[in-house]
Amino acid sequence: MRRDVHAEHFVDVAEHLAGRYEALRRTAYESATLARRRLLHGRAADVLNRRHVRDPATTPAATVAGHLQLAGRDEEAARWWWRAAEVARELYAHAEAHAHLTKALALGYPQLPGRITLGGVLVVLGRYREALAEFETAAAIATEGDWATQAGIEHKLADVHHRLGDWDLADAHLTVVTELVEGAEPGRLARAQADRAVVAYRRGAVGQAAGLGRAALASARAAADPGATAQALNVLGMLAARAGDTAAAESYLRDSLAETRRLPELVAAGAGPALGAAVAALNNLARLLAETSRGREALEVAAEALELGSELGDQHRVAALHTNMADLLHADGQREAAMAHLKEAARRFAAVDAGDAPRPEIWTLVEW
Repeated sequence: MRRDVHAEHFVDVAEHLAGRYEALRRTAYESATLARRRLLHGRAADVLNRRHVRDPATTPAATVAGHLQLAGRDEEAARWWWRAAEVARELYAHAEAHAHLTKALALGYPQLPGRITLGGVLVVLGRYREALAEFETAAAIATEGDWATQAGIEHKLADVHHRLGDWDLADAHLTVVTELVEGAEPGRLARAQADRAVVAYRRGAVGQAAGLGRAALASARAAADPGATAQALNVLGMLAARAGDTAAAESYLRDSLAETRRLPELVAAGAGPALGAAVAALNNLARLLAETSRGREALEVAAEALELGSELGDQHRVAALHTNMADLLHADGQREAAMAHLKEAARRFAAVDAGDAPRPEIWTLVEW
């Protein structure tokens, strides 16, 4: 009990001194032995752990992790850095999540989930070379019989290659996914088929794209998976729009939005997949409305897509949303506003790290 009181006092005093007497705090800290510092940091971590249980908002997991690391309790610190990264990801604070994950892995957090998660964060940051390296490392250490994990990694590799414009590689990875999950996970199969449909469309194989899109919808409905259904409907809407069937395209895209909005609990909790599906459908719907001479409505829908997309923080896709908004504003005669969005799009596109070779496909993303 006495130790707990001392630890509580240490934490309170440290917080007080940090704000008002930084030089004194630093002098006192540096005069202590390493063993003494570790002891005090360990006690502080234990106090903060209890505070975090009572009120996570006022005692961030990263604070607990930092004290545990300074106390030399690396295994516990790794778990707390992981917890801090999860919180950051839920808030779409991707740069913070990356920093926390890096520390967790350095302190011994399990490599397989760590590498997969770190790769996903690097994707939304637009750091594609690093993301590929993380996913390939994860693939190398995944257990041979763990087909679900292998399918997840293959799908993530496909997504990066798709973003880079490597259509053949993206399709090869997606084909592996379908082989791994067919007959076992219809929802995941639907997502792979929908992504293959978009890749086929990019390669100019329109007939194959349409067939894959229909198969994706059938698989999603068989799985009763609203998220996969929303994705499949969005892809079919995109394909119908490019084929000139605007009525069917609008129906598909509005149905896709309806599916995403069937998940209010997910959207309220800030679930990335639900919001991501909504952004994709809104973006494609805005483009369709513009093509059918409904510019004002298109601007409203595009603004919603940009707001949600900016919240998610996917660097590459937010750049595309700014480009589409710029086009709509330019067509509406709002030249100055259009230029502001175009500059923001250029800044974000330029920040995407696609490797040493030029990747013009990075700059041509407009729909997904």
